[in-house]
Amino acid sequence: MKKIIFLFVLFSVTLFSCSENDQLDIEYESVNLSTDRVEAPDVFRFNHINKIRVYFTFPNQCYRKPYADVSPFGGNRRRVELYAVELLNTPCSQTSRLESIEIPVFADSNSDYTFVFWKGFNANGEEIYEEIIIPVKNF
Repeated sequence: MKKIIFLFVLFSVTLFSCSENDQLDIEYESVNLSTDRVEAPDVFRFNHINKIRVYFTFPNQCYRKPYADVSPFGGNRRRVELYAVELLNTPCSQTSRLESIEIPVFADSNSDYTFVFWKGFNANGEEIYEEIIIPVKNF
């Protein structure tokens, strides 16, 4: 009798637990965020992990999971662009909020490091970048 009840419950759960409308229809896209400001040390310590803190603003509460894309180009030059996931079909508060992300940088060279941060677009639609040069010291 217990086996029959167990099989009936298992069959019922299997039959009714899933429906065609159970799928989450969350639409999202990855969007580029402009850098508001950067906190960086005056110097990097050679052969150590140094940290840079980058501040940005989420325009509303639909933005999630910020991350930084740090791409080397030309020696010790790094282009830093911030991204987040924007939920497209989800109701959310239009309140903006200031956030930050910490970027670890291993200084494996005695040469200065140059970071180029994407700041957004100017009135003419041209991209704006901020460049920060950080010398490396062996101490």
